[in-house]
Amino acid sequence: MAKGLRRSLSDSIEGGPSLADALRLAWLRELFRSARFLAFGSVALLLAAFAWIVAVRATSWSYAFAGLFLVAILSGTGVGLHAISWVRLSRNSRESKARMWTFRGSLFGFAVGLLTLPWASWIFAWIFLLPLIPMIPSVFAPVVIAHAILFVLCARSFANRTDARIVIAGSGLLIADAAVALLAQAFVPGALPNSTWGPLPTFILVFAGATAAGYGIIARGAWRALARAEPGETGAAGPPPANAGPIEPIEKQDSAF
Repeated sequence: MAKGLRRSLSDSIEGGPSLADALRLAWLRELFRSARFLAFGSVALLLAAFAWIVAVRATSWSYAFAGLFLVAILSGTGVGLHAISWVRLSRNSRESKARMWTFRGSLFGFAVGLLTLPWASWIFAWIFLLPLIPMIPSVFAPVVIAHAILFVLCARSFANRTDARIVIAGSGLLIADAAVALLAQAFVPGALPNSTWGPLPTFILVFAGATAAGYGIIARGAWRALARAEPGETGAAGPPPANAGPIEPIEKQDSAF
């Protein structure tokens, strides 16, 4: 470990990447991968929602059973990818109290969302509808809003302001999607089953998968920031050529927010 530290200090003195640069590069990789896993997981949930819509309208029992099986597979895949991203986001949130508490807020929001479901009268129904739970607005919306805030906090440390704006735009799209989903759940008649057996969820399940757009935009912004931080991308790996003119810092290449 001491040898590695001496090497990093030596690299820093010689103009190579410093230990701080290496840590920042690792942090950006984790951030990009988190957003990418969230985007892919939401795509799986979107496909699961479409599979459910097809299954409940199928006229054949065989097609309906196949559709429900596909819903379970796709929903499980989406939840698994989101779980991987949550682990990565927890690592990215340790350096700041604001990020740490925002990440914890996403976990708390998920727990509260589960409590909003009518478990007492629907306990047996939810066993059958288990794959749909991650797509119900009152369950996923608090988590998505917390993720959006967390990504905005992370974007504040980006060196390039255009990259930060891209992440902020994706975060805004996530918040808008979550807000519309909650409004639909609250005010659209028959959008979700209530204490008595009513229409099963249909269109409202699509909102969870629609978050793929916001997460994808965030992943794009994080990827751009990562590409700029990679050695050789911004000239950080070594001094500029002798005949090169002055290079304007990256953070000054774009206009202010």
